[in-house]
Amino acid sequence: MSDARLDIPIWPGDAPGAPSPVPAHEIEPRSDGGSNAVSVAVPGLTHYRPKNPNGHAILLCQGGGYQRIGRVSLIPAWYQVRGFHVFDLAYRLPFQGWVAGPDVPLEDAQQAMRKIKAWRNDLGISGKIGVMGFSSGGHVAGSLTTRWDARLAMEADDQFSARPDFAILMCPVLTMIEDFTHEGSRKRLFGEGATREALNLRSVEKQVRPDMPPVCLIHASDDSVVPAENSIEMFLAVKAQGVSAELHVPEIGGHRMSDCFRENTPLSAYGGLTLEWLSAQTDGAAS
Repeated sequence: MSDARLDIPIWPGDAPGAPSPVPAHEIEPRSDGGSNAVSVAVPGLTHYRPKNPNGHAILLCQGGGYQRIGRVSLIPAWYQVRGFHVFDLAYRLPFQGWVAGPDVPLEDAQQAMRKIKAWRNDLGISGKIGVMGFSSGGHVAGSLTTRWDARLAMEADDQFSARPDFAILMCPVLTMIEDFTHEGSRKRLFGEGATREALNLRSVEKQVRPDMPPVCLIHASDDSVVPAENSIEMFLAVKAQGVSAELHVPEIGGHRMSDCFRENTPLSAYGGLTLEWLSAQTDGAAS
């Protein structure tokens, strides 16, 4: 793996809408060599810079049920060695008292996308910049894909659009209102007693729009944590808007989409499928 620069802050000062007191910034080690962000006071990006860049970049949102963010290097490093700049986002967790509440991860994702676009000339990113998310990180990425222009943080620099050029959502949490929602993510986003209007607004499949970017969804049908209906309903909603979408539902794989980037697993072929899809998306001009 080539250079990975850790935790570049995305906000010029303190993150907007901080509670008092501000939660501590806490990182726990994982047995696989990665780490879990269990509290994020200073949202930032880890930049995986490729040795042989292809000109494109991915904003990565890893998951953890909005209780933590599992930050493992396997996924960003896999795309890094294939030429992509990858920016792994440590986003704030919504249940820790931030003013934006359930939108605080989206607030960080919007700002992260703007920052990457601001850096593109210095980094030689001449192509497209998209977003990728896993599990609850798929909800962050999906929210950015459909609500990139939501006016959230007054401190944000809106010189650059936060719209991604493409989106890859893997075993994503998307709906907040159906029987197949992920209850843990919904509880940590809203607490108790959220209105139907609030749930609809943060249900990604309810916010699809004809000017959104193309989407690739991968979700194992035997996922017992986040039901595959999240991705199936999203695919149908996106297609109904006339937007390009691709859906893969492997029979076996569970909630282990990181296995797409390991050899000799039931999901090994699906990392390659994302590359084929990305190749089709990155032939055009960037936004």
